[in-house]
Amino acid sequence: MVLKEFYNIQNTAKRLEFIKANKAEIIKAKRGIIKRADSVIAAAQPFKAEQANKAEPMEDGQFRIIGNSIGFMDSHMDVSMPGSFSKSVNERGNRIPILINHDYSPKSIFAANKGVAVEMVNIRQLGYNADGMTEAVVARIEPKYDAQMAALYEDGQIKEHSVGIRYVKL
Repeated sequence: MVLKEFYNIQNTAKRLEFIKANKAEIIKAKRGIIKRADSVIAAAQPFKAEQANKAEPMEDGQFRIIGNSIGFMDSHMDVSMPGSFSKSVNERGNRIPILINHDYSPKSIFAANKGVAVEMVNIRQLGYNADGMTEAVVARIEPKYDAQMAALYEDGQIKEHSVGIRYVKL
C-alpha cells in the first residue's frame, strides 16, 4: 500500500520525492479511509496525562469534552488545518453521535449530544507544555445511556476523546 510505503521512508528528501511521484495514488488512498485515531503531538512535550483537562464536569451530569485539534500531527501523519471541522460541525453538530471507539452502532452510543462546536482552546488544556491557542472540536455531552461510562467520567478517568473523520479535501 502506498501509504505504508510512505510512512516507512525516514529521509525527508526521499519522502518529498515519493510524494511527487505518487501524488494521485496517495490522495486516492487518503480519501478512501476513515480516520479513527487520537492525535499525537509533533513537537511540544506532553505533560503527565492527569494534567490534561479534556473532560470538564458541568452541571446536571454533563461534561465539556475536547476532541481533535488543529496543528498537531496525528498517528496518520496528517495535520488538520484551521477550518477543517467547521463545515461538518455546522451542518451536523447536534446530530453527531457520541460513541465508544468510533463504533457506529446503536449499542456504542453512551452519551447524549448536548451540542458540538469548533472553539479556540489553550494548548496547555490539551496536556502539552506549550503556550498558545488552537482550534478544536468541543462537545457538551451527558453520559446517561451507559452507567459505567458515566461513573468513569464522574471519577475523572476519561481524559481522551477523538473525532472520526473522512477526508474531503487534501
